[in-house]
Amino acid sequence: MNLPVPRTVAVDVAGGFLRDRDGREIPLRPQAFDLLKYFLNSPGRVVSKDELMKAVWPDVFVTDDSLVQCVRDVRRALNDEGQSVL
Repeated sequence: MNLPVPRTVAVDVAGGFLRDRDGREIPLRPQAFDLLKYFLNSPGRVVSKDELMKAVWPDVFVTDDSLVQCVRDVRRALNDEGQSVL
């Protein structure tokens, strides 16, 4: 089974967006972008679900489905359907 190769992206943390290698913006919802930033700031570290929920949705109650959807969105933006990056 051939899985898609994750795309090379540039992350503009200040601007809040991703760009592919051709400079095109890759759409990502604000919460999904916050999740990606959190992962980028935690390299090589296992991050708990609770820690992610507190980081992305501070002082707001959300269900696990919100986190699952954000992870899915980040994987899609990175072309990581095979889950080799995230």
